[in-house]
Amino acid sequence: MKVIIDAYNVLHQVIKHDHIGQQERKHFINQLNAYAKKKGNAVVVVFDGGPFLFPSTSHYKGLTIIYSGPKDSADAMILRYIKEHVEHTMVLVSSDRELCRAAQYYHVESIDAKDFYYNIMEPDQKSVLKVKEQAIKTGSAESVVDILMMQVSVKKKLEDIDDPTLDRRSPANRLSKKERKRMHKIKKL
Repeated sequence: MKVIIDAYNVLHQVIKHDHIGQQERKHFINQLNAYAKKKGNAVVVVFDGGPFLFPSTSHYKGLTIIYSGPKDSADAMILRYIKEHVEHTMVLVSSDRELCRAAQYYHVESIDAKDFYYNIMEPDQKSVLKVKEQAIKTGSAESVVDILMMQVSVKKKLEDIDDPTLDRRSPANRLSKKERKRMHKIKKL
């Protein structure tokens, strides 16, 4: 599976200041390299700008690093890469809604930048993915608590999420086929 990283989008979600320096980029690339080795996924890291006046691609420790150059954007480079490699299974890591929507046109699932970083790259941070589940009513009387439980979105750690493909509940309580496929891809990360 190919994991395409909208690099500055992830870094700006994690590092809370405007300027991302060379040291932060190197640290992030080293983290991605460790992740790629551990999981065996092909990782493509796309940065805005770069050292040249035109788009450039390099390979570093098993990662593919793409710089968009000053005349193009990382989003445009990501979409171009997706179009050129549409035959591969890919997951996009970005919080950019427009980019994620455009990638979805090519059947590429996307994962929020913070969710990826804190759950996959830095699992010690105890961040959680949001997964909608139906709460189970335990009492017989209708109460405000019961009604609120039915409307709430439950947060769970990625490792606590049951494999939805093995779910034997009734179809009304089961995740949709699309959601089960998405969860399967997330578990592969």
